[in-house]
Amino acid sequence: MADKSKLGMEFAPYTFEVEKGKIAEFAMAIYQKEDKDQVNPLYVTGKRPQKADYKDIIAPPTFQTCFPLWAGGGLMPLIQALNINLIRLLHGEEEYDYLSAIHPGTL
Repeated sequence: MADKSKLGMEFAPYTFEVEKGKIAEFAMAIYQKEDKDQVNPLYVTGKRPQKADYKDIIAPPTFQTCFPLWAGGGLMPLIQALNINLIRLLHGEEEYDYLSAIHPGTL
């Protein structure tokens, strides 16, 4: 059961510069070894088959999940502030709102 007294807590904003290598690394990691040839080219080359190309690669849909892990300070201050017991934690749902594609250099 979530601690409802934590509702409304605010944390300092941060910026995270997206790196091209991290996008490709993440894209390849979400596929099993035998499926590496099936990695969407948008994530490693920026080319979309039979359609207009992006200027560079774009990130897979769940890439931003890694931002708190890779950004300075990491995820632990958030976990500690919320008094989360990781042994009892079950992640059941996450929702994203996409305003534009995430690409290298995005902050």
